[in-house]
Amino acid sequence: MQVLSKGLTFSPTTGPDLCEVKSDLYKFYRNLNLKMWFSENNSNVTTNEPNVQFFKPKSTFHPVNNNASLIAFKRKTNYDIEKLISDETQRGTYHHNLTREERKAIKELNDNKTIIIKPADKGGAVVVWDRNEYIREAQRQLNDPKNYKKLSINPTLQFMEEFYQILENATKTGVINDTTFKFLYNKNPVTPTLYLLPKIHKGKGTAPPGRPIVSANNSILENTCSYIDHYLHPLVVALPSYIKDSTSVLNIMNKFKQEDFDFFISMDVESLYTNIAHVPGIEAVRFFLENNDMTTDEIEFLLLLIEWSLTHNFFTFNGEYYLQLCGVSMGSKYAPQFACLFMGWWESKFIHNNNPFINHLKYYGRYIDDILILFKGTESDLLAFYDYINNT
Repeated sequence: MQVLSKGLTFSPTTGPDLCEVKSDLYKFYRNLNLKMWFSENNSNVTTNEPNVQFFKPKSTFHPVNNNASLIAFKRKTNYDIEKLISDETQRGTYHHNLTREERKAIKELNDNKTIIIKPADKGGAVVVWDRNEYIREAQRQLNDPKNYKKLSINPTLQFMEEFYQILENATKTGVINDTTFKFLYNKNPVTPTLYLLPKIHKGKGTAPPGRPIVSANNSILENTCSYIDHYLHPLVVALPSYIKDSTSVLNIMNKFKQEDFDFFISMDVESLYTNIAHVPGIEAVRFFLENNDMTTDEIEFLLLLIEWSLTHNFFTFNGEYYLQLCGVSMGSKYAPQFACLFMGWWESKFIHNNNPFINHLKYYGRYIDDILILFKGTESDLLAFYDYINNT
């Protein structure tokens, strides 16, 4: 318990790792070489390329630098660091930030294959989950035929071929350039994996339900999700109901007096991410994009990427492959923006327009799926409004 109470972000000290140090030094020397190379090859060339040029693969350019001072600095630094590591390793003088018993406990926890250790979905607590319970909870959710479909094989290669054709067509028609193509297409993707975060604030007295998260780092769609997010985020910020953070809430509340409203209401949308059907979700995005300054071809390409990413959202869990059939996965970079635009679309139809309770709403705001309302009226008015929004 003492070790776990330090939290999952606590980093135990270890002995010096020469390979890791050399890797860090390589990156440091590359930065020095790049700074010197660009200072000697300074160019004032400007470009009129669109903002999409932001999306390009990470550079691996490492210029050769024959500057005598820099070469001498590298040699001296390498010698000093290798000597320092050698001396500390021989003397064993590096300081542990854990006791011997705590280090032993960490090893035992790491070797224990009957448990899963995860952060709680809310509150920051560390949760030790029985592995069998963890798998059962995941299988309970994955066995829902409305949301997931089990696959017989890993579809990575098939999906890569499909996605390549989409990007190749977009390049031929001039919607994207070669640089953006290279950014969006991952030649060596990693298969996404699903994991759960325990909702210990729910299901007290029973095994907690889990929030499904798909980790898609370096997957087929990681860069594509960043690309989509780049275009959707400004649309979200422009929504009338947009709330940025808790500081924004405090600033909003300072504009009202207590007599301005009768009820301070907080409510949330249940399972918003996983309950957004693909077709209305894409329709919602189209609604906001068409009021943007993008060209028709750019809008259609972006919507195609969204549709493809939603319908090809696969992952692995416990050695098996699954396809998500409904909603957008938590873990996708553009998921919050997609959910916000869907809610913004719904609000444009039922909150800001055609709303019989509009005069009762002194304020309506939302942070993703958490809604804040300052309501003026009687309790019966409030209950009627509650029924209204749950039936739209």
